[in-house]
Amino acid sequence: MSRISRSVMHEDTWQGKPVYVVGGQKGDLHSTQFWIDKKNLYFVRLLRPSGKDGAATSDVQFNKYQRTKRGAWVAAEVIFMNNGKVATTEEYSEIRTDVSLDEKLFDPQYWSSVHWR
Repeated sequence: MSRISRSVMHEDTWQGKPVYVVGGQKGDLHSTQFWIDKKNLYFVRLLRPSGKDGAATSDVQFNKYQRTKRGAWVAAEVIFMNNGKVATTEEYSEIRTDVSLDEKLFDPQYWSSVHWR
């Protein structure tokens, strides 16, 4: 498993916005690194070597952030890429952070009977 170098950091842009990049030198889009939106300080991207020999690059992108009623930021879209090709896309809707969760939801013995809505 590759580690992120805490001593390597630079500023860049992502989707037209300034970001902090931790773990990769400027221009390096293969080393293990994460990208943080400079203004709102939310996580926007994770890059890392992948595959058996580490020659491929995994790129996970967190997009379309929405602010909830309570002020939390949530990415409504997550794109998983491998070597520049989309492998999976997750899209979220009806995002809410102001809901109570039944304690049974966290107890495996109830997992087949608990309903999330």
